[in-house]
Amino acid sequence: MKPTYGLIPYTGMFPIEWTIDHTGPMSADVADNALLLEVVAGPDGIDPRQANVSTAPYRSRVGDGVRDLRIGIVREGFGRPESETAVNDKVRAAATHLASLGATVCEMSVPVHAIGRAIWAPTLIEGSMDMMMRGNGAASNHGGLYLVGAASAMARWRERADEISVPLKVVMLAAEHMARTYGGRSMASRKI
Repeated sequence: MKPTYGLIPYTGMFPIEWTIDHTGPMSADVADNALLLEVVAGPDGIDPRQANVSTAPYRSRVGDGVRDLRIGIVREGFGRPESETAVNDKVRAAATHLASLGATVCEMSVPVHAIGRAIWAPTLIEGSMDMMMRGNGAASNHGGLYLVGAASAMARWRERADEISVPLKVVMLAAEHMARTYGGRSMASRKI
């Protein structure tokens, strides 16, 4: 489950990029997910990303059904070169099933969704390099929990650079290029 940003504290998690990272419960069914969400959701007083967090008795809502839900299927999320037919079919089948249970399901257009990756990528690439590699998994000027041991362990990547995966090396090169070419402008407006 991907809950609302900041609903569950990120304290103690290894970060990739603070403004994008989420943490959420995983379970075998909805009832277990609701129970777990009740246990872990809410402010912990340490994670500075949490502001005005509001929780609910999620288990009591499990039997409510989907009758009052409005679900939008984003047209631009389908038929892309990287789309997989099986995934598209499952999403559409789930939407049809939810509609049969009483949810209002409609297709909608969000044109900017088609370029979402181009908007998201600079933050992920430059931010993950800053956080994971340069910062050893610890943000600079971050008001949350700082785990010295975790940062020290992450810093050892420099001694084992030959073990870094090719995709991560590509991200590192792209991030360095972006930092040198654009001077961190993609990161300048982010807030932790």
